Amino acid sequence: MNPDQTEARRRIVLREKAESQISESARVAKALPKDSVLELIHELEVHQVELELQNEELRRSQSELEGSRKKYFDLYDLAPIAYVTLDQNGLIREINLTGAELLGTERRRLNGRRFARFVAQSGQDDFHRLCRRLFESAGREEIELRLAPKERPPVDVLLSGVAIRDSEGNLNLCQVAVTDITVRKRAEERERLAAIGETAAMLAHEISNPLMGMLLNIKLLGSRLVEIGDERLMSTINKLVEETTRLNNLLRDFSNLSRRETYDLCPTLLAVIATEILDGEMSKYLSKGIRVELKFEPGLPLVLADRGKIKQALLNVCKNAEEAMPEGGTLTLRGYESEGKVILEVRDTGTGILEDFNLAEPFTTTKPFGSGLGLMIVRQIISLHHGSFSYSSEPGKGTAFFLMLPVHSAS
Repeated sequence: MNPDQTEARRRIVLREKAESQISESARVAKALPKDSVLELIHELEVHQVELELQNEELRRSQSELEGSRKKYFDLYDLAPIAYVTLDQNGLIREINLTGAELLGTERRRLNGRRFARFVAQSGQDDFHRLCRRLFESAGREEIELRLAPKERPPVDVLLSGVAIRDSEGNLNLCQVAVTDITVRKRAEERERLAAIGETAAMLAHEISNPLMGMLLNIKLLGSRLVEIGDERLMSTINKLVEETTRLNNLLRDFSNLSRRETYDLCPTLLAVIATEILDGEMSKYLSKGIRVELKFEPGLPLVLADRGKIKQALLNVCKNAEEAMPEGGTLTLRGYESEGKVILEVRDTGTGILEDFNLAEPFTTTKPFGSGLGLMIVRQIISLHHGSFSYSSEPGKGTAFFLMLPVHSAS
């Protein structure tokens, strides 16, 4: 028997039961006195009015419920701040539209996923400590960390959460507000760079001339000692020259960081600058076993930039990626637009950056003879273009640097 036949049979059975009950009621009514029948009719009319009033109340409650649902949608889903509900395992149980946008993933795909998957490697331990404190203290907890959505630039956020109790009083869930603080962090970074620049200018002024004099005298001394033929003494002289040269290079980086230059801004296509750099560096990359991929979206908007400075910044980042792949690998340059910014992504498949390294700090470097100022100079250049610079990394898998510049309004 097909579903249609089953439904038809069910309706026939229900009708037969209803007719049977009506027949029984009619038989009983005929046996009642007239006054009892009138009283019964009155009772039925009263019940009918009561049912109508109850239906009206249900309709009103339903309307209020719809209004509450709409208000909830406006306050929660359309809130400018991201809200997410997590369980004790850190799994996402509910998230609003702003939160899904911040994580760069459709909301329907986020339920049941670990929020930690979207946290940058450097913030993993801090995030897990936050979750433990939320469920242990039952009080409000806050922490600043960086999110690293896949295929998107990292975002600095403030997590502010509180655990909530269920009907039995158990702390099984926590509600977390996720506030984007990238703009604030960028302002703090500009202030910090300004302070570093002032310090660099002072050091450069005090050290430059004496250091250059030392280097010249050491080289002169070395040329005189060649005639003696003392290898141990010459080895010491060569080490002095090497160290003094390193200090001179450090001073040069300081000077670049502290120099107040006028930027010649003009509408620029980042794809052109990237192509120029790759044309000049390609032979070196190939000799080191580095494969290069260039992926720029067609019709990418212009940015207002100083071509020379942006080229210097991009070259520094590519050099950093090259040195991270001593055994070869893949260097990928991507260009795309997102939220009013043109993003230039430089990704390598090198050794990655350890968690305890923070390349945003000056003098922090993974290289034996690095100054730790190269990426600080990149950050300064991008900041003076009213852009932002960030990175994400996974040890053993590689690093991605993001240079983000505002779209030129004429575009």
